[in-house]
Amino acid sequence: MGRYRLGWLIGLAMAAVLIAPASSWAQNTDLMVITPPAGSFEEDQYSTPIFPTHALTFTIAYDDTYYEGDSIQCELETAVTRPGASFPTITDTPWGSCGPVAPGSCPLSVCYSYSPPISQDAHFSVFTRLVDTNGDEEFGAGRAEFDFDVDTTPPRTSLSLSYINGEGSPYGNGRHASFTFSADDPNAHFQCSLSRTGTPGPWKPCSSDKTIPFPIPVTTQLVHFSVRAVDPFGRADPSPPTYTFSAIPCRARVLTRARTLAALARHGMRVRITCVTPSAWHFFIEPTTPLARRLEIAELGGFSGVFRHAGQSRTITVKSFPLRDLPPQFASRPLAVAYVTSPLTANYEDFGAPQRIPGRLSPG
Repeated sequence: MGRYRLGWLIGLAMAAVLIAPASSWAQNTDLMVITPPAGSFEEDQYSTPIFPTHALTFTIAYDDTYYEGDSIQCELETAVTRPGASFPTITDTPWGSCGPVAPGSCPLSVCYSYSPPISQDAHFSVFTRLVDTNGDEEFGAGRAEFDFDVDTTPPRTSLSLSYINGEGSPYGNGRHASFTFSADDPNAHFQCSLSRTGTPGPWKPCSSDKTIPFPIPVTTQLVHFSVRAVDPFGRADPSPPTYTFSAIPCRARVLTRARTLAALARHGMRVRITCVTPSAWHFFIEPTTPLARRLEIAELGGFSGVFRHAGQSRTITVKSFPLRDLPPQFASRPLAVAYVTSPLTANYEDFGAPQRIPGRLSPG
């Protein structure tokens, strides 16, 4: 071991005034202080700092007046957690040089510029120790340690599109919408875009399961919703997921239209239903007169279905209720109606606004 100098008490008093990070990821000693480079992200003082690059240089400060003839060494420990593994794989570089003498002022006797050999994203620890002239560790000097993560990868965004009666499905009334999305980076925030052209932009801040900051045109025109995660270093997901939809997801094309309520009850009407996105749908005949509203009659007849794939179509025949089940006033005067294709059904509350086609039925 090197000869312990009698002036160590003076050195201890000087070193005690050094301010080391009071965090769980840094541990310095009276003899060795590890100072990280700038540019890290820390969620709080107890979280492990994250660096966005592999090229890092640490400043290693060392007081060489404590042990005469001793030298300082550095080591890098790497912890990689593989998918499905219960524990990380730990590897260590051999103990060796802490690099060249650092330029500029130094809080201790000498400072070195240590650039650890980092070639992947992982969790790392830099360690320092003292060794004597025989190469044996000076255990009384302790070790300094600095823990950190390296993440050079932009975040990836996931957009939940379970569509029908599923947790995380798009939700909205046509004019407003909310979506469920997440990122593989817990520190990321989100930006959203609503475009009519398919090219994302402009981007605005948004949150999962909250109304997006864009009004939606209540038409059958397609629009494109995109969301991207942005990490604390400003790196955005280069391939943000996009959901193409219409505020009116399902629409009807009337193939045969009954002229009278009696004909509608007897023969019905043929309708072609098409949904541009997977959707539950309900086509129904709605009386729109004050009498119907007063009697709380919202539907004369209907037909429900579910399309689990975009662009599906189906031809249906819809009849009104028998005339004997309706108020006699309905069969004695012209009746204003609306043919409605709605994403709201008895079993599902799906995304979007209804389509309404005005109509009129003669008595009979």
